[in-house]
Amino acid sequence: MNNSIILVDYISKLEKRGLPVHKAIIYGSIRRTKPILMTSVTTFIGFIPFVTLTNQNSIWYGISLSVIGGIISSSIIVLFIVPCIYYIIFHKKNNYIP
Repeated sequence: MNNSIILVDYISKLEKRGLPVHKAIIYGSIRRTKPILMTSVTTFIGFIPFVTLTNQNSIWYGISLSVIGGIISSSIIVLFIVPCIYYIIFHKKNNYIP
């Protein structure tokens, strides 16, 4: 959730500086990819010992797999789907005719 807030905030800042929506989304997504991946990968690496060193019957094993799956899916959503949704919402907002 934090990653998507950071990405949308940065895209909004680029728009306020005068960049068109398309360029702001592309530039903002490229610029924020590395920080998003770095935080996701470090969290992923932090949970690897729980998966590899605990018994599969342990509650930590299941929780760790769930967290790792959530990290992977949220990273994909933030990097690919959030910019698309941002464009759709912005496009509808600006093309709305009462």
